[in-house]
Amino acid sequence: MSSSCSLCENRESAVVLKANNSRKPESCSKICYRRCARCSFVFLDIDYELRKGDYLSDEGREDKLDQMVEQQQKEGRELLEYQRKFISSPSHNSKVLDTGSSVSGCLGVYKGIGSQVYGVEPNRQFAEHSQKRFGIEVIADFYSPTLFPSDYFDLILCYHMLEHCPKPEEIIRGFNYNLKEGGYLHLELPNLYFTSAWQLGWRHVSMFTPRILRQLLEN
Repeated sequence: MSSSCSLCENRESAVVLKANNSRKPESCSKICYRRCARCSFVFLDIDYELRKGDYLSDEGREDKLDQMVEQQQKEGRELLEYQRKFISSPSHNSKVLDTGSSVSGCLGVYKGIGSQVYGVEPNRQFAEHSQKRFGIEVIADFYSPTLFPSDYFDLILCYHMLEHCPKPEEIIRGFNYNLKEGGYLHLELPNLYFTSAWQLGWRHVSMFTPRILRQLLEN
């Protein structure tokens, strides 16, 4: 029996992709993406609860983590430049939340300009590296709006995190709860129309087109 659509709860869907990845453990090797017959949302037909523990596992050598930091800091500087150019310069005490902070390279950039930074990252090793490298206390868990007060953040970063969530509508609703009135959400995720083969797999449980993402945000 297939899963119901997490956006509209419709149970009618069609298979759009089936594949096997022999390099993955048996429990993760078979993937099946389905498209909802009502809203066209594409989702992975999988028991997500059985996979959550894999996000918590340690992975990566120390040198790999440092490389990740450098790449994320580059992305953080680009984001900060964009924000200053097209939106507004963040105030000295602005509150910034990264909801899938990884090794916190982006948060490190905002901390460097005086922002109060907060991170949530289910991978324990990444969270510990954030403390070691930047002195940032990252919550080693999955994002939930109940972790923070309402109307609290000036900026929420969601960088390649939403595609990992089986119920993205609940995540967006949480962002709305945690954001201040007039706050900003920076959202980046794969476009289904331009998805590469390596982006398909058991961890990417929700796939978006621009239309579906716009619909999700407007709702």
